[in-house]
Amino acid sequence: MPNYAYVAQSNSKVAIVDTDTNVVVSTIVIGFNTNWIALTPDAKTAYLANQTNSTVAVLDLMSEIIVGVIYLGITNNQANQPKQIIVHPTNGLAYIANVSGTISIIDTAALTLLSTVIVASGLSVMALSPDTNYLYIGTGPEVSVFSTITNTVIDNIPLPPPLQAGDLALTPDGSLVYVASPGTILTPDNKVASLSTITRAAIATVTVGTRPVKVNVNPLGTQVYVVNQDSHNVSVIDIASNTIVITIPISGTLAAVQALTPDGSRDFVSSPSLGRLLAIDTTTSSPINVFIGGVPTGLAVTSDGSKVLATVAGTFIAVVNTQTNTLITQIGLDASATFITIPPQISPVQQRVHTTGIIMNTEDDVCLAKSVSVNVLNESYLQAAIIEIIGFAIPSTPGPKITIAHYLYLLPPNTADMKKVTVLDAGAYEIQIKASTLYLADVVLSLNGLDSEGNVIPEQRELQAGLTVIRGLSYAP
Repeated sequence: MPNYAYVAQSNSKVAIVDTDTNVVVSTIVIGFNTNWIALTPDAKTAYLANQTNSTVAVLDLMSEIIVGVIYLGITNNQANQPKQIIVHPTNGLAYIANVSGTISIIDTAALTLLSTVIVASGLSVMALSPDTNYLYIGTGPEVSVFSTITNTVIDNIPLPPPLQAGDLALTPDGSLVYVASPGTILTPDNKVASLSTITRAAIATVTVGTRPVKVNVNPLGTQVYVVNQDSHNVSVIDIASNTIVITIPISGTLAAVQALTPDGSRDFVSSPSLGRLLAIDTTTSSPINVFIGGVPTGLAVTSDGSKVLATVAGTFIAVVNTQTNTLITQIGLDASATFITIPPQISPVQQRVHTTGIIMNTEDDVCLAKSVSVNVLNESYLQAAIIEIIGFAIPSTPGPKITIAHYLYLLPPNTADMKKVTVLDAGAYEIQIKASTLYLADVVLSLNGLDSEGNVIPEQRELQAGLTVIRGLSYAP
């Protein structure tokens, strides 16, 4: 099945680009210039924001025809002009953040406006939680918590004064939200707030570079990447300590966009004044300049992480190889691009997670293992995998399981790894393995019980086919 990018153009059209062949396969006349494209989970329908007349147009991507136009109305004498759209993956609703400080809710089956909820003025950005039950919305001096179950604002999390919410991003487990406070051009700020979604309170304020405009959390949930526009650098925040671990300089000025690959191994940042991208190896924090021949205005990474597509202030899209950090080609358009998106539009940890658990040594008194080796092979040549391994000792009397091991790491393509879980003389133990990647079939798992000398116990070998799937477990530890 082809993979597509959807590109809004300044001539009231949407271009569909085949990202496998790097060719524009269709150009659809929509009759207005859209500032946002949101896709349904099956990528068969697109919702297009139209700020000019406060509407959302519904584009059937199979027939390439506008099948509905939904008027968002007026609230408190202010037009509900759409600035961002999120299509919920399961509840059949689309949520539209409006300039008026409201959220419009659309029934995607009936193509009708269900309701308009007043949130707060100064609405900046909204993000969907990994469990999809909440929207976190930047609203000036606080972040509003919007329930997608009740479709109401259920709480507000204050930012430490005098911070004002700009861009924001959630950790993969949904427990933290990081909020940039960029300030204004005349009075720029240099802070990022860490908020707990559990206590719904601020837990830290991190001083970063001047005017932070973009925030991304890596898929492991260990670091935050912050693009600082005025100080021309990227601040990397360690989530465990909420401290800056490194500041990476950006040559040129006005960096404003950033995109992480799905495995988190590369961070691409625009360097508009020099017409290039900065490719950052997130393991070494080493930056590489990639000249693309135009001033980048937007970025999107393909779902397999092999390419990044950059819209520019011109009539082409630059395609960059994320492994070699080189320009592959320029795809011509018939007008400049104003927005680009590639499905899926939700976090990879929401879509491609496989959780496996196995309980061993519940009745074995003869060859009781002292440890268990967990072997993981990533056979993909393109895509890294996020691996999490948790070992539990199960008490002999009723009570909670005891965590005895926890690993969370990135497994590169075409790589094998082994982690050891020491179980000593536990009468019963459980090991859970979670893998998140685009190509789950390429992740091969096996477990071996080991004796005190490290030898495999034949009766305690389990291959992938014998592992038990535990339903209902999320990616996060």
